[in-house]
Amino acid sequence: MLKTISWELAFKDLRAILPSSAYFTPDSILRAADEIGALVQRKKMAESEQDDLFILRELLAHAKPAHSLVLVTDICFRAGGEPFILLYADIEDFAKQYRQSTGEVVVSGGDLVIVCNGSRFVSFWHHEGYAATIKSTTGTRQSISR
Repeated sequence: MLKTISWELAFKDLRAILPSSAYFTPDSILRAADEIGALVQRKKMAESEQDDLFILRELLAHAKPAHSLVLVTDICFRAGGEPFILLYADIEDFAKQYRQSTGEVVVSGGDLVIVCNGSRFVSFWHHEGYAATIKSTTGTRQSISR
């Protein structure tokens, strides 16, 4: 079963890393990163590399298996939708369950935002075909309730 959390708790995690993030969108995240001078690592992906699990692994390169992730896909913005929460160790199971529940892959034609407060980074997949990671070097780690 796919687990979700409230938008309030998801924003708490995001803002612990990027305090001025206004929305769970790549553009808002990039603006927030720019405001604090955070390094943004971008990677354009070739068509052959744009496989769902490959991209997820790229986005999660800094995560540890026991760390919680908050994932926001386009489905989360539909009426009544909420962000997903899971452990990094469960990412492959999550991807399978997500496809079964929604009929879509996690990394589809839309944007995907991932927050990992435990490893202090935010990653996203932009619908234009690139991945980006912002790794925080400041602030204190705050864990959200599961």
